[in-house]
Amino acid sequence: MPRTRSLTVVTLIASALAGGIVVSSLQPAQAQRKSIRWAVASVDTYGYKVAASVTKIIEEALGGEYAVTVNPYPSTTAAMKATMEGDGEIGYTADIGMTEYATGDGAFRNYKPSKGTLVHTWYAYPMETFIAVHAPKATQFKCWKDFSGKPVFYSPAGFMNWLNLRRAYKVLGYDFRHVQIDPKTQADALQGGTIVGAVAYTTSGASLVPYWKETEIRMDVTVVNPCPDEVTKLKAGGLSIATVDPKNAFSKAVGVQHRGLDVTVTAPLDGHPALLQILLDRIAAVAIKA
Repeated sequence: MPRTRSLTVVTLIASALAGGIVVSSLQPAQAQRKSIRWAVASVDTYGYKVAASVTKIIEEALGGEYAVTVNPYPSTTAAMKATMEGDGEIGYTADIGMTEYATGDGAFRNYKPSKGTLVHTWYAYPMETFIAVHAPKATQFKCWKDFSGKPVFYSPAGFMNWLNLRRAYKVLGYDFRHVQIDPKTQADALQGGTIVGAVAYTTSGASLVPYWKETEIRMDVTVVNPCPDEVTKLKAGGLSIATVDPKNAFSKAVGVQHRGLDVTVTAPLDGHPALLQILLDRIAAVAIKA
């Protein structure tokens, strides 16, 4: 049986889903509404799972004065914009999402929110980003440079882990060739060669993103670590590298014990310190059970 190596992942610090939660800075009159809308990414994400699991807790903590709803959007970036356009009171993002918004880069180039801006509140949990391939083709990929310019599904466009890998590729000087697919077809795309690799991510080094659980049931995958020189460059570029035990995330061997880029989640709730602690405790419990 081959010796299991560690898996290298690039970490992110998120400030609202996939990294964290943020609160929209609405006007006083708006802030008094009895409805709290939580804008998150699609229903097959960990962020949606966490948000949905704590709505009743939030309502009870606020004395039943507010009705909390979780509204999914195609991407985390879309959820951020929805919050700033007045369609949500709580947003979900990551450090890279807040950075691009603050600097006006990427999807936020020339973007001007019509209702309010996002205010970072707290970091909830870390996420680890890595790249995997169809196991029979694993010998073709030794380092991340082997993915440069090749068709890869870097998670849904606009997701924080998608931004995380794009950021890493900029540091490494690689060609980020993203192919957008339905996450539910990921196994078929990998087996059929539509894509040569796909980005996966864990939460707190243990919880694998839901749509990836279906992929690993349907096929064998191998995680490809960045090579030592790539790790050195990533660290020099200010990115955080984490090591994750694959047994905590995958149901079967993935060829390595993965290392990856880190992401951290944040959460909001301005003016409700007691509720904030309740949420922190609840999210920790969800992460342990997932």
